[in-house]
Amino acid sequence: MLNLHSDANERLDLFVTSDLAGQFRPELFAFLRPLHLAHLVEELWAPLCAGAKTVTALAVEERPWPPKGVGARRLRGFCTALLVDGGQAILTPQLLAADQPSNLGLAAALTRLLFAHLAEQGVTSAGLWVNGTSRFVASILHDAGYAAGNMRVVAEGCEFVLFSADLDAVLKNLAIGDARLGDLLALSLDPATIAKVGSYHLGLNAGIGAWWAGHAAQAEIYPGLIDWASLPPGGIGGTPGPPRPEDEQPIFGS
Repeated sequence: MLNLHSDANERLDLFVTSDLAGQFRPELFAFLRPLHLAHLVEELWAPLCAGAKTVTALAVEERPWPPKGVGARRLRGFCTALLVDGGQAILTPQLLAADQPSNLGLAAALTRLLFAHLAEQGVTSAGLWVNGTSRFVASILHDAGYAAGNMRVVAEGCEFVLFSADLDAVLKNLAIGDARLGDLLALSLDPATIAKVGSYHLGLNAGIGAWWAGHAAQAEIYPGLIDWASLPPGGIGGTPGPPRPEDEQPIFGS
């Protein structure tokens, strides 16, 4: 059965790269400009890809003719993971093209591809930074198999807690672990699975939306990419520091 995005998704090629900003810089600028996020190429993705170990699953549409030149290759969506110690990856929810916000098939396919590649790299669990006062995103993640841990960062006066889950558990709870990428792109799934996939991906996208808009204090999700170098020894993937007095404000984060 066709869905709204079937025709567009048939033209996509899906890739995994460890250097999004280096390999796809012009496409990344063109992709982020309609989302009003083009400044993040130089402020975020370029330094991150140059200084940290990342994995990005992305979807690209190539123009049939002419095959080269401006606009020959268009980025249609991507999701990124930052690899840290302990076989863990910190996720940033997927970004989809400005005209594709409800393309659940693409979002699910990117998640499936990213998780499969992470597993090949020896990664066993994925994590997301969630606002400590979140109930909306926290509930969505609990349903997908995530659980809140002890790791925390503070940003904009808000505490963000690391929710983690085994990769296999997330795919199983979303019921897409055994699905083919083609079926996901076509959204050839039963209604219950579409509801799970929609709740997860649209919920995470909404949860991080305030951060992309420059309102970090109102964001339910904090990207797993920011101020990595400013974290103390042990960092996101290490062990918590010593207990602090209740009235002492942590100083890491931004």
